[in-house]
Amino acid sequence: MTFNMFRKQPQIEVKPTETDKKIIIAGWLLTAVHLITVLSFYATLPKTIPIHFNLMGEPDAYGHKSTLWIIPVLNLILYYGMTQLVTKLKPWKFNYPVRVTEKNAPRLYGMNIRMMVLVNLGISALFFVVTLHTIAVAKSFDLLNLGWLILVLLATLTLMPFWYILKMFKLPKE
Repeated sequence: MTFNMFRKQPQIEVKPTETDKKIIIAGWLLTAVHLITVLSFYATLPKTIPIHFNLMGEPDAYGHKSTLWIIPVLNLILYYGMTQLVTKLKPWKFNYPVRVTEKNAPRLYGMNIRMMVLVNLGISALFFVVTLHTIAVAKSFDLLNLGWLILVLLATLTLMPFWYILKMFKLPKE
């Protein structure tokens, strides 16, 4: 049998769980805190701030402080879009690494929703930490080097989908 990622999948309605909804709310709160943080520090920032960092968390490019708004605004747009995708799009419209059957569809669809909710939250956390790191470096808060946390978040966001794919392969086939 050949693999066809466009085959029709069981149309079983699976909604975000209460835990998924709480994670979504946490992401909205984090997004709001992100915007409030930039608003709180913006007036006291120097005109030129770091806008890019190397792998050691050290700045290697600088720009006007207004560029600090790009990340929280992008965070807001992406969080909204991903939340709409997770809550409005039918789970059978996504591709899965295993054959979807009537038996495994509810678990697969639920796992897909949970993975997307967590990735969405993780992206928001990453954006927030990058902003905090930028503010800390711009204001010379030497004790607050968040470069390591950025790398941890990047690694987690990269590995999480693979972990869910492995979990999907372990589900019963039929």
